[in-house]
Order: sequence, then C-alpha cells, then structure tokens
Amino acid sequence: FTVFIPLNENATNTKSKERAQQNKKLDKRFMNVGNDNKPVLSVEDYEGNVVVLSYILDEVGAQYDIAGTGVEALRMWESNHYDVILMDIQMPEMDGFTATQTIRRLEKQKKLDYTPIIGMTAHALVGDKDKCIESGMDAYLPKPIVEADLKRQILKYLQKHKKAA
Repeated sequence: FTVFIPLNENATNTKSKERAQQNKKLDKRFMNVGNDNKPVLSVEDYEGNVVVLSYILDEVGAQYDIAGTGVEALRMWESNHYDVILMDIQMPEMDGFTATQTIRRLEKQKKLDYTPIIGMTAHALVGDKDKCIESGMDAYLPKPIVEADLKRQILKYLQKHKKAA
C-alpha cells in the first residue's frame, strides 16, 4: 500500500530556520561565558547518545569528560571539579539516582562546592522529573535530547558558576 503525507514545506522550513536562529543565539551566549569554565561531566552509557552529547558540547566550546557508568562518574567527580554534570538515569553498575545521592552526601560530608546535575532519561514518565529532583538533581531533560534545551540548561548553570566565582 501507499501512504501520502501532506507536507507544508514553508512551515517545515520556518521551524528549521527558527531552531537554527535559536541555536546561534545560545552559541553566542556560551561564548560570552568564556572558556575559563571547568569541564562538564557527561555520564552516559549508550554510545549513540555519547556522540550526540559530544557534538553539542564541542559545538559550544565546552570542555568535558565522559563517564560510562555511575561508578565511573563518582571516581571522576571525586578527582575533578565539574561545573555541570549531565547524568543519565539508567546505567550499569550504578544508576543516576544513586550516583546523584552519593555526590550530594559527599558534598555535605566533605564541605565541597555544590555541583549542578541535569538528569536525562529516555523513560519520560510522569513521575520521572519528580524522582530526579527528589534524588538531588537540579533539572531534568527527556530523551531524545533537544539541542536547544540542553544548551539552555548547561548555560544556566555555567552562568551561575561564573557569577559566583
């Protein structure tokens, strides 16, 4: 059988142009934050998402490290200070909720600087955002990641860090 889907090319082109303009504005704002920021830690076990996140972080000139598990993320966090952590929720060895709760506990125990954590999950269920916030995350993004939303969240925390410094 054949399916015909009507497509309004002008509407599609307009939306694409709007997204491109929005991304350019966000990229300019990243440049204003400067490259003196410390790295972003991207915690993601799925290689496809690692590639997408790396592309976005490269595009805005952010320095970043990548961890494939919650356990690896904790090791890296303990030996580095990150301005922002992008935390996948479901991972082998230790999930993002447990990793976040451990980071929050260690920040209090050792009187360390607070690290903003953005939770990311493909299972965008009604209670997921609440679970992320309750576990100590500062924000939540559903997957697939919308580039402009991710940039906006990272920029929000980098700008806060720069003002505080």
